Amino acid sequence: MNASVRRGGPTGMDFDVAELLVEAAVRAPSVHNTQPWRFVLDRDGGIELWADRSRLLPEADPTGRELVISCGAALAVLMLGVRWLGHQPLVTRQPAPDRPDLLARLTMGPPRPPDGETLDLFVAVADRHTHRGPFDDRPVPPALLDRLRRLARRRGCRADLVDDVPTLLRVARLTAAAEVEQRRRWGVRTERVHWLRTAGSRELDGMPEATTAVPPAGLGRLAPRWFESAAYPPAGHGPAAGHLPTTMVLSTGRDDVTAWLLAGEALHEVLLHAACHSVYASLHTQSLELPGTRARLAAVVGGGHPQMLLQLGYADSVPTAPRRPPRDVLTAR
Repeated sequence: MNASVRRGGPTGMDFDVAELLVEAAVRAPSVHNTQPWRFVLDRDGGIELWADRSRLLPEADPTGRELVISCGAALAVLMLGVRWLGHQPLVTRQPAPDRPDLLARLTMGPPRPPDGETLDLFVAVADRHTHRGPFDDRPVPPALLDRLRRLARRRGCRADLVDDVPTLLRVARLTAAAEVEQRRRWGVRTERVHWLRTAGSRELDGMPEATTAVPPAGLGRLAPRWFESAAYPPAGHGPAAGHLPTTMVLSTGRDDVTAWLLAGEALHEVLLHAACHSVYASLHTQSLELPGTRARLAAVVGGGHPQMLLQLGYADSVPTAPRRPPRDVLTAR
């Protein structure tokens, strides 16, 4: 893609550039692919990121924590896009305390030519996808995992690797127990059905059936979120593969909107850098959606506030979930 930045002020951008950035931002992961965001190009040429509360999951995510994490991931893409355009991104998080759904405002700062990594990461935005099938037997290199953990720390998140069998089994049991509990709740099941998209659906959000493949059970494999089967998920205690799944918990020291935003930014940094190495992630947030299991997971990883639980590995590509076009989520005033 090429764009000419026509600027209305020292840090302003026009609608065409905002549209290009938003087209990339909507590729960010979001809970149930709800895409709970909207963007506003303001009069000074900045992009405002707003939470779209009409897409909140009131049963699974009543506080909006995962909604804000999803928006944080979209913000990370906006920032990357500005760097790709050759400028330093300038971000103000929660710029107006009296407007809590205005999560951030982004402008373009001084020129800064993009480096090779920025170019690669921006290309990876379209390739990155949440993986719900099996991983192959190749372990994720320790050097890459160290890099991912450093990236998370740069966003104020702690990234803990669950790399021993007893701890991994505890995490697997917590995830399976949370999944079973949620499937017993009529409201949660109704939400999942609402966001499931059957074959042939023209909806540009939600979870297409083709993307909800269930991986085989194995030692340490975390229970998937089931969208349609009435059976309960496997507990993840099957035969061991050649190596333990690479399991990571992203945690923050605080548990407020700013922390959730930063967790979303950290998550997307991790996912994009991993995708550049053909490593993809499955996301397992069931245990984080119930206060009891979230507290127990925090104890397992040594404290803090767990914000995301994921497993990483090498895998073949799978169909990606659809996204709404910029015209549906971007306005100007």
